[in-house]
Amino acid sequence: MPQLDLIWFFYHFVMAWAVFSVVVYSSLSQSYFPVLGFTRRKDIKQIWEWRLWNYYF
Repeated sequence: MPQLDLIWFFYHFVMAWAVFSVVVYSSLSQSYFPVLGFTRRKDIKQIWEWRLWNYYF
C-alpha cells in the first residue's frame, strides 16, 4: 500500500523536523533567534493578539 508508506514517511519527517527545531531552538540564544527567521511561535502569538484586539475593540 503506497498510501500507508507515504503516511509513515510523512509522520517520521514531521517527528524529525520537530526534534530538529527543538534542538536548534535550545541551542540558539534569544538574540539570534529572530535573526535566523525562527519566529513561528512569535508570529502565532502576534496573530492571536491581533485577533483578540479586533474582537474587543
